[in-house]
Amino acid sequence: MDTPVIGLKDLLAQHEARIRNGMKAYTLLEELRAGSTDQAVRDEFNNVKKDLGYGLLLKRYTPNVSDATEAQIAMATKRLYSSRCAAVLRVPYHGGLRHPDARYHRGIVLDRYS
Repeated sequence: MDTPVIGLKDLLAQHEARIRNGMKAYTLLEELRAGSTDQAVRDEFNNVKKDLGYGLLLKRYTPNVSDATEAQIAMATKRLYSSRCAAVLRVPYHGGLRHPDARYHRGIVLDRYS
């Protein structure tokens, strides 16, 4: 195991870049929907279409994804990790280690479905 562990700041930077690529993908998709037959537009869209979903995260903050502000991009980036971190903390097992309260969580589930 000689590979570095990616930290949260690095992940946020990567996802911000993917959101910006998603903005480009959304703009190009709108051009294609409008009837553009330009092969350059189609090729450029194919290069960034994998990030379209990241761009659509901006729909929560602005109706026009293409015109998102820096603040809206920052909010969308931070939202990616606020919900994921909370979900990870609710799981009784963390990285193969058993959480001390796992017995309590399992008891609640068994009581509900018994």
